[in-house]
Amino acid sequence: MEPGSNFKEIEKLIEILEKHPLENLKKIAELEEIRYNQLRKLYSKHYGREVTVSALFDIWRLGLDSYVAFLNVEKNVFKDVLERLQRNPFVVYVNSIFGYVNGLMAILHVPIEQSELIPVYLSNLSEHFEIYRVRSYPKKREK
Repeated sequence: MEPGSNFKEIEKLIEILEKHPLENLKKIAELEEIRYNQLRKLYSKHYGREVTVSALFDIWRLGLDSYVAFLNVEKNVFKDVLERLQRNPFVVYVNSIFGYVNGLMAILHVPIEQSELIPVYLSNLSEHFEIYRVRSYPKKREK
């Protein structure tokens, strides 16, 4: 924290931003009944130093399930399978893995109603694959 920064100011700013995560500063000022210029000055003073704002999303609220898939891929089709996975909008991340079995590891966010189609999709890419459903702990809800 910079010298001269007021800890109570920072706490107040964080409290206000947490109460209104989707609103812009002008709307927040109206809702909190404070002057917009005062809020903007406070935000500009501390943003990027003591306070940062970032977006997080809950895939459950979006109606998605998370899966980790491991595919055994032959060298001669490795690049083709990698490109096909990367083109799929539900594949969030792909990484190559080497060792006892060479292949790919993929993280998927799939609509809940299409979860049963994952093995069909992966069987088109590789004969040998494993899928694991991933969830946060503690369990929030189950299908």
